[in-house]
Amino acid sequence: DNQRLAGLAEQFALVGESLGKLYPEGETLAKSLLQSAAHAVHAGGQVSAEHAMEVATSLLYIDASLEDQDLDHPELAGRVQRLAQRVGGVRQGHSPGALEVWMEDLYRRVSDRQTMGSVVQELRASLSEIEKHIDQFFRNPAQREVLIPVPAQLSSMRGVL
Repeated sequence: DNQRLAGLAEQFALVGESLGKLYPEGETLAKSLLQSAAHAVHAGGQVSAEHAMEVATSLLYIDASLEDQDLDHPELAGRVQRLAQRVGGVRQGHSPGALEVWMEDLYRRVSDRQTMGSVVQELRASLSEIEKHIDQFFRNPAQREVLIPVPAQLSSMRGVL
């Protein structure tokens, strides 16, 4: 987006500042990302798809690691440094290669946690609906028809579990 290109370096500087404070070797990744931002500005936004994807992958990794809250991992410094190398290599025209195993593992953990959160949220909504039906019945026991959908909802919940 050429309209946002002018502020790109500033935004990456802010990200870089946070990386330096939060991550061991964060300055290395920050420098690589700033160089990528400068490259994008200099190229008028015309960067290779591989370069753009590698920057996005690095930012997604940072986002996922923050969500994972494992900033004390003993290998984190090496991983952050590896991210910087990957971004720098792609900026210089090298192939990014396959995702690192540790990146895939982190993405999988975060995805599993998000999926579990969605399942729990859906189960809570179903329980709330069931509770509403039961409450209506106990307020007026003559209205037995309000309980008709409850067994199907409970069965559905059992299937999810």
